Amino acid sequence: LLLGLAVMAAIVCTSCLVQFEDASLLRSHYKCDWHLYNAKRKLQSLPPIPKDIFEGKAAAVRAEDAKGKKKGTDHLLDKTREPKPKPEPRYDEPEEGDTGEEATLPQRPLEEPWVPGRSLFDNTKFDTFEESLEYMWTEFSFFIPDAEYCTDKEGLVRALAALIQEPPHICINCSATFKTASGCRKHMLAKGHTQVGSSNDEMLGEMEPFYDF
Repeated sequence: LLLGLAVMAAIVCTSCLVQFEDASLLRSHYKCDWHLYNAKRKLQSLPPIPKDIFEGKAAAVRAEDAKGKKKGTDHLLDKTREPKPKPEPRYDEPEEGDTGEEATLPQRPLEEPWVPGRSLFDNTKFDTFEESLEYMWTEFSFFIPDAEYCTDKEGLVRALAALIQEPPHICINCSATFKTASGCRKHMLAKGHTQVGSSNDEMLGEMEPFYDF
């Protein structure tokens, strides 16, 4: 009976197929590169790789980087890869009264309320929410962490959009704040902060209502 209760109480990361005794250990696991790599493999319908194999591949990547030789394996470690170019957001036309001196009068990005199907990082819109998720993954490497535990994906993305669009305009990765939504997005694109900061306690608190572990 006790053994059965222990098994029931265990928590499993379905991205890496490993088991934990409590949620705090699972949250710590979410911070490691191995989990993030397997989470991306799962999104592509690929099986997870064991930790020892991942660490071997990661060590090989670091060794090649140290020699200045790039062999196309940088995707194994998010922290060592160069961020890929991101699409530029659309901007408003100058308002009446503007002098046209763009060097001194910054333009403002178009800002519309978020609706399902709209990208978090630019104004690209799609007919379905799923299409927008695929676009954000392809163009910005954005994905919903541990999607199998997320009970309201659309609600989660809506909450992330509110963090960006509404004061104090919070980065979804590092929780830095900005004066405008435009400034927040420029920071996220420049820093590669287009993934949810699952190692950030503040962001974990924002995400918690949308998950059932």
